[in-house]
Amino acid sequence: MSEIINTFVWEIGSFQDYVKSIRYGKYIQSQIFRIPQRTFNKEQGEEDDDSTDSTTLWRLLIYPNGYTASNHISLYLEAIKTPYEIIKGIDKRHQIYHIGIGISNTSLNFRLSRDLIHQRTSNKVTFDLSKESPSWGFNKFISLDSIFPVGDKSKKVELFIQVTILDDKPVEKVKYYGQLEKWFEHENFTDVEFILDCGSRIKAHRIILASNSEYFRNMLQGGWKEQHMKSIPIKETRFEIFRMILYYLYSGKLMDTSLVTLCDVFRQGDMMMLDDMKALIARKLKTLINEDIWDEILLLAWETKDLQLKNIGLEYAMDNWERVKKGKGLTRLFATCFVDHLEELFFVTNKRSEIAKWRII
Repeated sequence: MSEIINTFVWEIGSFQDYVKSIRYGKYIQSQIFRIPQRTFNKEQGEEDDDSTDSTTLWRLLIYPNGYTASNHISLYLEAIKTPYEIIKGIDKRHQIYHIGIGISNTSLNFRLSRDLIHQRTSNKVTFDLSKESPSWGFNKFISLDSIFPVGDKSKKVELFIQVTILDDKPVEKVKYYGQLEKWFEHENFTDVEFILDCGSRIKAHRIILASNSEYFRNMLQGGWKEQHMKSIPIKETRFEIFRMILYYLYSGKLMDTSLVTLCDVFRQGDMMMLDDMKALIARKLKTLINEDIWDEILLLAWETKDLQLKNIGLEYAMDNWERVKKGKGLTRLFATCFVDHLEELFFVTNKRSEIAKWRII
């Protein structure tokens, strides 16, 4: 799950000592950390380092007695320029992040639990990497009275700071389908026919397909051999799958079908670069996922390298780990998937237990 891989926890033991010894306007800092903390989508042979455009470097700064406001903790996130940003001359980094402070507690069975006592989500901020120490944060993040009840600043406190660097997701494209659905499988004005391996035929309208799909636009207008063909053979694709894809391009909707077929449509959509349709299928699969099929969805995500679908599978496994680890799905994964994939599953599952859950705000 990208949120977990993009989360860093800074433990500050005996925080009361820092409050006592560090005066107003002075800070302590964490070690430099990288986000994502692990890279599981790298290609074979690619180094897991800071030289790619997806890796960012950061550091946390905390003023135990405040920077500009007394009796408050000031908290900042500082951007560190990566080798990639230096080589490419990149001087700006746009980011949204969650940041929170909490108290670590050890229960009677010695299991560590973490609870956030305060959290904030930044607006989309711009870190100016041309500056010596580009940072953003909060002067009055939390009052010391919230950390030390009744003003007793000698009480031992095991503090932690947690930050999640959020993916900067692009705004989803909104397509206008209008009244196009009524023309699906309507022979009026059709100007192309597709012939499947099984012999079945389906007629369509070039302008509708080309308008809603880069794949079909390339096929019908981009110089492919099919550009001038009236009847186009479609190889190695079941009629049911191809028909569902055409229906989506006319309607923006999915047909009701089985889980197996839905996964096959996802694979075909991945090949045809139909990202909007894949996102719609992923949302549908999220409503269907259960103990019997979570591993199939996760395998599909790893096969297609789809982050949204992978997050759905990993999140289900983490939220239901006590059942999942004893179920047949995990056994099937051991038998069918690569070691790197299992490593990712266990990494995010273990890390999930180490971090506090963000509250929905």
